[in-house]
Parts: sequence; C-alpha cells; structure tokens
Amino acid sequence: MLEIPKKIFEEMIEHLRSEFPFEGCGVLAGKRNKVEKLIRLTNTKKSPTAYLADPFEQLNMLKEIEREQIEMLAIYHSHPNNEAYPSMEDIEKAFYNEQLYLIVSFLDKKNPVARIFSIVNREISEEKFKVF
Repeated sequence: MLEIPKKIFEEMIEHLRSEFPFEGCGVLAGKRNKVEKLIRLTNTKKSPTAYLADPFEQLNMLKEIEREQIEMLAIYHSHPNNEAYPSMEDIEKAFYNEQLYLIVSFLDKKNPVARIFSIVNREISEEKFKVF
C-alpha cells in the first residue's frame, strides 16, 4: 500500500487544482512504498482530457530520483471533468507496468476524489493508498 504524507498529498491536490481546466501531472517518489517527494511536471498538451509530461522535465526527474537514491512510486494526474478512473488514453499510455497511477477527479471542485491504480497489459486494478 502506498503511503503519502498529508503535506505531500495536499501539495499534489493544490498543484492539480492550479492546472485547472487542464490536466496536471507529476510523480510521487520515495522508498519502500512511502512517498518522500512530489515532482511536478508540465503538461505540454494543455488539454482537459489528456496529458503529456515535458520530456526534458522527465529526464531531469529521473536524474533527480537517481541522485537522491529514491524511486518513482506513482505517476499522478488530474481529470478536471471526469471521474477518477483511467481513460482509454491513460490505459494506452501506461508504459510503466511497475508504476502506480494516481488520478484525481475535480468533478466536485471543492471535494476532489483521488484513486490509485495499477495498469498492466491494459488490465486495471484499483489499489489502496493511505494519507497520514
């Protein structure tokens, strides 16, 4: 089960809220399923229904987590106008089988809903996470 400190969870929600009406995206990194760091990425698509993280920022993120000896634990993004469930595009672009995908829905903008999934070979499994 992924464990996310409340401060990092709230930072993620605020990041995604600030990207509205477009999808926002980023990475949660840490060790042994405990998130230690949030890394914001720029959605170069500027779309309310899709995201594409800036490739230069992705490379810098990978260097940063290697330098800090932590791991990418989850890729997060928002669904500004849809439920917190993987879209067809999310499924098709789930290239990292070992990663979790955290999706935050802003259908109710005051009360966003976060859910987390593994997506392996186009098969979706909802996972559990804990905010502490």
